[in-house]
Amino acid sequence: MTTTMFPGTRAAIVKNLIGLFERMDVDTALTNFTEDAHYRFGNYPPAIGKKAIREATMASHLDYIKGISFDIKSMWENADSVICELEINYIRNDGSVLTLPCTDIFRMEGDKVKEMLVYMDPSPLFVAPETKQETILDVAKRLIAAVEANNVEEYVTYFAPDGAYKIANNPPIIGPQAIKDFAIPIMGMFSKVSHDVHNMWQVDANTVTVELDVTYFRKDGKVFKFPCLNIIRFQGNKVQEYQAFLDANPAFS
Repeated sequence: MTTTMFPGTRAAIVKNLIGLFERMDVDTALTNFTEDAHYRFGNYPPAIGKKAIREATMASHLDYIKGISFDIKSMWENADSVICELEINYIRNDGSVLTLPCTDIFRMEGDKVKEMLVYMDPSPLFVAPETKQETILDVAKRLIAAVEANNVEEYVTYFAPDGAYKIANNPPIIGPQAIKDFAIPIMGMFSKVSHDVHNMWQVDANTVTVELDVTYFRKDGKVFKFPCLNIIRFQGNKVQEYQAFLDANPAFS
């Protein structure tokens, strides 16, 4: 039986798949592949079948990182294929961030991935990073990656002892412990919260602004997507003030 796929449906499947890889949830990601799917990463030999794909995606390069996030730049759906242009932010074990360009091609069979081709040069990941002073952009990327991973414990370590978090019209929450106490029950309401970063700028020596969309996946199956602008002010390499400008009220109604 032929399944009708409306325009945009396959792109949505791919976007969800990328989110699963971002959280390193390989087992769930593999449920989106056909049994005989092909996967090729850069110049590595192709992997055929779910078992081989799992081994390839869990390959040795993961020994060099403790986290990963994807910034999707463009996505095109054409017939049975989806093309995705993105930047990959690798969070190394030493906390430094390496950003590499990448473009993926996903060939679909119905609602499953028949072939995934990753076009990129991952070689800089295997080179020891030069010793350099961490920038506030690096910290901001790791901050957002911690949210993507739902890692509240790591997230609050980026705040100064008197750092403040403020969302929309709510009063500021002061200090890492208070921010943690606020975040845990909020995150418990959702199966996941994703951040699609469109732009990130360091606007002065102590300030980063982030333009993004925030998507809340509620446990009752409802999904809410909101435009957002964050202003993150630093004291040294710690967050002194984090302001999120958005109206997320519908997600909590």
